[in-house]
Amino acid sequence: MRPLLSNISTAILLTLFSTHAAFAEEASAQTTPATAVAAASHMDASIGYEFLSDTTTAGQEATTQFMPFGFAAESENYVFEISVPYINRSAPAGKVLKNHHEESHKTTTVSAIVANQGFGDVTTSLQRFILKEEASALNLSARAEMKIATADTTKGLGTGVNDYFVEILGSKTMNKLTGKASIGYALLGTPGTITVNEDGKNTASVTLSFNNIYFGSIGTAYELSEQLSANAGFEYGQAAESGGFEQRDLSGGIKFKYSDKQTLQLRAVKSVTPGLSIWGASLSLSHQYD
Repeated sequence: MRPLLSNISTAILLTLFSTHAAFAEEASAQTTPATAVAAASHMDASIGYEFLSDTTTAGQEATTQFMPFGFAAESENYVFEISVPYINRSAPAGKVLKNHHEESHKTTTVSAIVANQGFGDVTTSLQRFILKEEASALNLSARAEMKIATADTTKGLGTGVNDYFVEILGSKTMNKLTGKASIGYALLGTPGTITVNEDGKNTASVTLSFNNIYFGSIGTAYELSEQLSANAGFEYGQAAESGGFEQRDLSGGIKFKYSDKQTLQLRAVKSVTPGLSIWGASLSLSHQYD
């Protein structure tokens, strides 16, 4: 396992490099006036809260609270995002927090419930717009994402290895209704055997081996007013572990733009995978900077 500070440094360097490379490429290709480019570009800062409950196995429940801090920079052709979550978690000893595209095995052994907190894995992504509805029949973009292993594995807050994702996203708006779909492929790192909850009382070793998987989603959003919209979706992912569960999640939410610069989003999600009992809820606040 690499030291935490080393992984955070890697995340920062990759963040700066990818942002500079993408926007430098676009700047060299632009032929529109500088004022037009500036008008199309903006940055967003966000903060959120998410609660996730796993009651699949009686007596072995896990609850996780995420408090993510996010930053996004959008230009005419690119969107760059980075998110750093702080995690407060109560779970059975030896149960490792995995990536959001994964589901896990059902717990078969009884372990002591332990509580841990700390910073989670940094997630960074770069999205490139390929088609836009203004000039074609739909919106189409390609997205690359990396989960950087900055979380403390001894606390069960991460797997200790990097994960990589590529995804194609499409959407089409008809009047006030927007349909969305995506398909992607995940290259998941395999950490092998790691020791978690190393507090002298509840030490556990767990061996993790992940498969590369396909994942995707379909969804819709409806504009109720200029400020308010509602959305619903379904996410699917192959089982990341042999003998593990697929990901099948239903979600719904609202998006409320309460000023020209501030947006509030609320979301609820429920796993519909047979054998799993997982649900969550989240809210986020964002502010736009031109």
